[in-house]
Amino acid sequence: MARIEVDQSGKVEQTQFDTRIGAVRLRSSSAVIIDRRLKRKLLSEVIPVRRKFKVLSIFVSGVFLTVKPLLDEGDIITIDNEYPNQMKHVIRALHLLIRASGLPEPEQIVVASHYEVERAHLISRAPHIADYKLAIGIGNARVLTDLYYQVLNIIR
Repeated sequence: MARIEVDQSGKVEQTQFDTRIGAVRLRSSSAVIIDRRLKRKLLSEVIPVRRKFKVLSIFVSGVFLTVKPLLDEGDIITIDNEYPNQMKHVIRALHLLIRASGLPEPEQIVVASHYEVERAHLISRAPHIADYKLAIGIGNARVLTDLYYQVLNIIR
């Protein structure tokens, strides 16, 4: 049992920048980079869903892909409070994605202040130093978009 810290750099709704999500567990780290053009495409789709749910769905999908290579049974996932008053949706959707994918169950998923996830912040700022890296762009978007639509169905 260990703690996995998760932090984001370049918020999903800031479509002029790529979003980088970093995670750290003990001495292992993981990073996912979501291309700004893919974010623009997903956020501009005409579907009957409020924009905030689209943003949260992209965020949850990125967090899932980031913690996936690190997760072990009984871990505690600690996520920076990126979207105040919306994190209950993030936690619920992340739990359901983990369960549906057959990954080891975390003991709990909690929200923390930025200061409690400093190591993950470093990885989100410098993803090239992570042990596991995944860059998601238009060419390999399916790895994220399948999760995105699954999460949209959970949280809306």
